[in-house]
Amino acid sequence: MRYYSPYSSRTRPPLWPKFLIVLLSIAILGSGGWLAWTIHGRGSGAPVQSIKATVTSAGVTTSGTSAPPPSPPAATNVIPVAANGTVPTGPNTLSDPQTAADTYVQAWNAADYQTMYRIISTRAQAAIPQDAFQKRYENILAESGISAVQIQLVGQEPGTSQYRIKVAYTSSLVGNFTQENVIPLTHEGPYWRVEWTPSLIFRELDGNGLVRFFPDDPIRGRILDRKGRPLAVEGLIKQVGVIPGKIASEPDLLSRLSAILKLDQATIKKAYQSGQPTWFMPVKNIPNSTPDGTVAQLNAIPGVEVHAQEARTYPYGTLAAHAIGYLGEISPDQLKTLGPKGYRSGDMVGQSGVEGWAEELLAGKRGGKLAVIDPDTGAIRSTIASRAKAESLDVATTLDVDIQKVAEDAIGDKTGSVVMLEPGTGNVLAMASHPTFDPNVFILGPTKDELAYLTNEKLRPQLFRATQATYPSGSIFKVVTMTAGFEKGGFTADQTLPCGGSFDLGGNVYKDWNPTRHTVTYKEGLVQSCDVVFYTVGKKLDDTDPYILPNYARQFGLGQLTGIQGVAEQPGVVPDPKWKRDTQNDGWSTGDAINLSIGQGYLLVTPLQMANIYNSIANGGTIWQPRLVSRILNVDGSVYKDYPPVEKGKIPTSAANIAVMQQALQQVTTSPTGTAASVFTGFSPPIAGKTGTAEQPGDPHSWFASYFPSQSPQIGGVVMIEAGGEGGANAAPITRTIYTKYEAMPK
Repeated sequence: MRYYSPYSSRTRPPLWPKFLIVLLSIAILGSGGWLAWTIHGRGSGAPVQSIKATVTSAGVTTSGTSAPPPSPPAATNVIPVAANGTVPTGPNTLSDPQTAADTYVQAWNAADYQTMYRIISTRAQAAIPQDAFQKRYENILAESGISAVQIQLVGQEPGTSQYRIKVAYTSSLVGNFTQENVIPLTHEGPYWRVEWTPSLIFRELDGNGLVRFFPDDPIRGRILDRKGRPLAVEGLIKQVGVIPGKIASEPDLLSRLSAILKLDQATIKKAYQSGQPTWFMPVKNIPNSTPDGTVAQLNAIPGVEVHAQEARTYPYGTLAAHAIGYLGEISPDQLKTLGPKGYRSGDMVGQSGVEGWAEELLAGKRGGKLAVIDPDTGAIRSTIASRAKAESLDVATTLDVDIQKVAEDAIGDKTGSVVMLEPGTGNVLAMASHPTFDPNVFILGPTKDELAYLTNEKLRPQLFRATQATYPSGSIFKVVTMTAGFEKGGFTADQTLPCGGSFDLGGNVYKDWNPTRHTVTYKEGLVQSCDVVFYTVGKKLDDTDPYILPNYARQFGLGQLTGIQGVAEQPGVVPDPKWKRDTQNDGWSTGDAINLSIGQGYLLVTPLQMANIYNSIANGGTIWQPRLVSRILNVDGSVYKDYPPVEKGKIPTSAANIAVMQQALQQVTTSPTGTAASVFTGFSPPIAGKTGTAEQPGDPHSWFASYFPSQSPQIGGVVMIEAGGEGGANAAPITRTIYTKYEAMPK
């Protein structure tokens, strides 16, 4: 064996080629590690991470006469991406172009902008920092209303290192659209990287272009009364604004504007201080009816201009405000639901009443154009996608402006509500609630005083008392008890019963409002509103089965929603043994049944529910669903959708018994013994009705339920005044005023 000393230069083979190979290997590994470090991050000791592919790879082929790039490996469902500064070895690395394209597409599908950025070329990274790269994607998605992007790898461009992709966008603003694009790749060292430009986001997007959505909104639909008169319509307001560059004296401008607009100077200054010199910066909206003299004063202030502006308007102001509703800026919670349908932050949407219930019908569907604009001039360079708007629809209601005005005038400044229905259909002719509000305030922007009024917890002017407030009903409930007594108690119209004084229940004494003891017929007990008569009925029913009277109340529609469309409502409460056990943790007693028999105790009802009960008596026994919305109309006036009257049931008794109650209700206003006879003396044709005085802490609530005329009725409902005293003293006179003016109206 030969031995060659490493220190000898005698006949041993030269060593420098081996050293050269080692050095080259070290250099290559070092540069590869550096490249992977720039691609995958500077973390040390982190394990290799995998991104699950969501891309579909179509058949990728190469052809052409020029030298093709390295052949891509078979597509894989998992592409390893290192996070520790190295690129893993094996077939699935960025050392071939398809893997690079696959990795980028998968990261894009996952909105993994960090990985996307690490894969783009060093030239592209030098042009845009990582945070700006991510923000550009996110801002463009937000501006475009895009909620989802799905990218499919289609194939390799023949003879190139470019890969074709198909990108499907889901946009709430312009609908779904698809673009075909190309991912360009560049070879840096042993790895392939994406030669990124903004055109990879949208094909039309160049280097400095900006993406903007230009909305094309349909005119909001109208809300109409039953005669076609607009209750809500697109109209004009005046917008007061400041052009910063035209201000001559800021102290003078602030002082004069503050005095005219009733705004503090800090609020005014905040409105325009961020504007460019030539921009019109809105400060406050004012009614289109603002006197010309006031407008002239505003225009005379250097830097101030008054412009006409289209906006939602309510021609009748406070009239039927709760039923119509109002518009307000879309809330974050509303945006979660409406955002996918094309709504955007800052949009004005229906917040209550018909405006809220029919929001999407009244608004139509926004159209518009998604475009690339010049950042300096704002000129459109190219259109990315567009969608035509869908026209809005009108909502026809059953409200009658004339009857509504009569109801609101009659209630005046009292706290309470009025509901007037059409007996033959259930149509809502009027629903008044006081305190009220002007929905125009929400369009113009409330002042401090207006905002304080709207949010006053004692007044609660936005509460729709006709449908959302619940109260004990007092004696107007007695028609329910009478019906149950006919059917389950064996009582008859001419049966004689004790009345007046008090009712003794095992030592507990229940007083009658009339202290004089006497006897009456069952029918006359309703005329005189005799508590003792109904105590007697209530006890007998409870002795038989404590669920009888509660179940009859529910058959009349109490304790549940009426089903009215267009406004919010409360179901109220009908107590029974189970309800009391579940909610009060207490047992049912006969006293509970006696209280219920006269509309007291735990019973809670809405004025609309009680109006509907008397409406059903007026028409002979049909319980209609109250109908506020009658039709949805196209722009040309044709019917888009009809909402016909809906029958919910029948009064659970015979026609003969209903006739007895009808006669008794007429005698309430015409017989000397009727509780409302003094109020309706001389009124012709006669009214049928029932007084109610609902006890509560403090003054009792005042009720009067009725229909007119008593024969062939055309209108009926309730008047309810909170803490208004006896029904005959307050609610009944208001009712007479309403029917007097109704009778004088042209029919």
